[in-house]
Amino acid sequence: MNTRRMKQLVFTLLAVALLLSVKSTAATASLKIEDFTINGGETKTMLIDLENPDIDITLVQFDMRLPEGLSIDKDEDGFYIIDITERTTLKKHNIGANDIEDGLIRVLLASPTEVALTGNSGAIISIQLTAATGFTGGEISLENIKIVVPDVGATTIKPSTYTYTVTTGIAADDVITFADAEVKRICVANWDTDGDGELSKAEAAAVTNIGQVFKNNSTITSFDEFQYFTGVKEVPASAFYYCTKLESIKMPSSITNINGSAFGYCRKLTSVGFPNNEGFSITNSSFVSCSALSTITLPKNLLSMTGNPFINCYLTEINVDTANPNYKSVDGVVYTKDGETIVAYPGGNERTAYSIASGTKYIGDYAFNYSRKLQDVSIPSTVIHIGTYAFIYSYALASVAIPNSVTSIGGYAFGWCNKLASLNIANSVYIIGDYAFWNCESLTAASIPSSVTWMGNNIFGACINLASINVDSGNTFYDSRNDCNAIINSSTNELICGCKNTVIPTTVISIGDDAFYSATGLTSITIPGSVKSIGYYAFGFCERLAFVAIPSSVTSIGANAFYYCLDLTTVRSMIEQPFAINENAFLYYDENYEEKFTNATLYVPKGTKTKYEATDGWKNFKTIVEMNELNGDVNGDMGVDEADIASVISVMAGGTGIPYAQADVNGDGKVDVADIVAIISEMRARARRQEVK
Repeated sequence: MNTRRMKQLVFTLLAVALLLSVKSTAATASLKIEDFTINGGETKTMLIDLENPDIDITLVQFDMRLPEGLSIDKDEDGFYIIDITERTTLKKHNIGANDIEDGLIRVLLASPTEVALTGNSGAIISIQLTAATGFTGGEISLENIKIVVPDVGATTIKPSTYTYTVTTGIAADDVITFADAEVKRICVANWDTDGDGELSKAEAAAVTNIGQVFKNNSTITSFDEFQYFTGVKEVPASAFYYCTKLESIKMPSSITNINGSAFGYCRKLTSVGFPNNEGFSITNSSFVSCSALSTITLPKNLLSMTGNPFINCYLTEINVDTANPNYKSVDGVVYTKDGETIVAYPGGNERTAYSIASGTKYIGDYAFNYSRKLQDVSIPSTVIHIGTYAFIYSYALASVAIPNSVTSIGGYAFGWCNKLASLNIANSVYIIGDYAFWNCESLTAASIPSSVTWMGNNIFGACINLASINVDSGNTFYDSRNDCNAIINSSTNELICGCKNTVIPTTVISIGDDAFYSATGLTSITIPGSVKSIGYYAFGFCERLAFVAIPSSVTSIGANAFYYCLDLTTVRSMIEQPFAINENAFLYYDENYEEKFTNATLYVPKGTKTKYEATDGWKNFKTIVEMNELNGDVNGDMGVDEADIASVISVMAGGTGIPYAQADVNGDGKVDVADIVAIISEMRARARRQEVK
C-alpha cells in the first residue's frame, strides 16, 4: 500500500481516539503561516508554524479554506501533498488531509503512540500549493484549530481561527491599473512574464518593442499606461494604425522617435502626452488622418520633425512651446526657429488666403497638405524651394504665382489641387519633380520656361482638361517641337508629357512612363514609325481612347501601357515579329472591379496571326484579324470602298470624325494620297478575288 495512504488511514483512527480524551487545560499553543507569496501559474510550498515551538504536542487539527485560484496539489494516487517538515522533531507523527465539505479541507497531524516531543524549530507542516494563471491573491483561513498537549491530553484552541492574506509578491503600487480592459488584455497576453494575470510596472519597463499588437484594433479607447513602458525607445511605424476609437495616450520618457503612421487614422485621438525627456523626434505622417485633433502643442523637447507629422488632420492651429529651440508657431503655423522653413500649416483652419512670412526660404514637404479652405497663397520672393507634396490635396487652391526666386519644385508639389486653373512658373525654376501638378483637373494650359533643366515623370499627368502644353523656345533641354502640345526631352527624343491634343512628332523615339496617363480627352493616337518603346502606363487610364496604331518600329511595350482604356475597340499592330508583352498591357477592370483583358480587335500584318496567337500578352486578344482581310476599312463599316476614300480626304482636310491613326492605312505615320492609293489598291484586289470566285 502507498506509504502516504497508509499513514492517512492510521492517523485518522488515532485522531478520533485522541480527541475523545480531550479535557480543558491552561496550556497554550497556536498556529501561523510563514510569510508566503505566490504568483499566477506558480507552484510553491507553504509552511505552517507552531507559534510556541517548545510546547509538547501529540495532535494538531484544523480545517483549511483557500481563496479562489489557489489549490493544494495531489500526488499520483490522488492524496494531498501535505508533509511534516524536516525542521521538526515530530517525525514520528502521521499527517494527512481529507475534504470534509465543499472548499474546506481538514488537516490532521497526530502521534500514533501519543508521543509528545519538544524543541521544534517552529515549522511543523508543509503544503504544496499551485496558483492558477491570473491569481491575484486572497485569504487563507485555518478554522476550528485543535492542538493536543500531553497535559492530561488537554486541548487548547487559541485562537480557534487563523487568517493569513496571501499575495502575488507584487507590491500593490507596482501593479498597473488599466483604464481600458482591452488594452490590459493585450498587454497581459504579450508581456505578463510571471503569468499572474496582471502587468506590473517592472514587466512594462522590461518591454523594448511593442511591435504591431495594437494595430487595427478598433476597440481600445485609451492607453495612458503606455507611460510605464520605459524600455521602449521608439513608437514603431503603424503601431496604433487604425485604432479608430483611441482617444488618449501618454508616451514613456524613453521615447526618442515617433515613426511614420504610428497613430495613423486614430480618428478619435484628442489627447497626446508626448515623452518628457531630453529630446525626441517625430517622423512624417506620424499622426496622419487623426481627424479629431483640433489643436496641439509641441513641447520644448521636440528636436526635429521629418516633413509634416499631421497630414490630413483637421487642426485649426499648431502651437509650439516658446522654450523650444528648434521650432516656433506664428499664428498657429509652424516654422523653424530661424524662420527659414515653413513646416506645417493647420489644414483645418478656416482661412481662405495666407501669406507666407517674408524671409522664408523653403516651403517644407507636405507643409500645406489638405489645406481645405485655402484659395490663395502668397509666396514671398525669398522662397527658393517648394517641397515635395507641399500643397497636395489643397482642393480649393485656385491660383498660384511662383516668384522668380524659386529654383526647384518638388514631386507632387501641387498634386490634386483640383481647382488650380491658373499657373505661372517663373523663369528661375531649374527643377520640376515627378508629377508636380498631378491631377490638377481645372488646368487647361501650361507653359514651361526656358530655365528648366530637369523634369521628372509626367509633371501634368491626369490633368484631364489640359489642352495646351508649350515649352519656351529658348529651353535647350526640353521642347514642344512642331507645336505638338507635348514635352519632349531634347537630347533623348523621349516624349515625357502629353495631353488630349498631342500629335506625336515623327522624331520621337520613345514614349515615356505615364506620358499620357489619364488623358481622358484622348480618343485616338497614331504612333509614328520612329518610336521604338512605349513606357509603363504610357496611355494608362485614357478611358476614351478608341483606336491606336502601333508601328513596326516598336520593340518594347511596358506593363499597363494601355491599362483601363475602356473605349478601346481597335488596336492595329504593324509589328511583323511580335514579342512578348506584359499581360497587363491591355487590361481593364469592370464595374465589379474584376480585371479583364480588353475586348478590342487586334489587327495584325498579313501572315502573322498565328504568331500573335502564340505570343504572351498578344494571345489574350479575343479577336485577331489579319489586315489583308479588312485593310482600308477606314470608316469601320466592314467594307473597303469609296466611303473610306472620303474618310481619308476628310482627315487630310482637318476633319476629326475619323481617328487620324485609323486613316493612316499604310501605317507610315501620315495621312496623305498614299493612303488613298492603298485603299484603291485594296478595292481592286477585292474585285479580282470576287471575279475568281
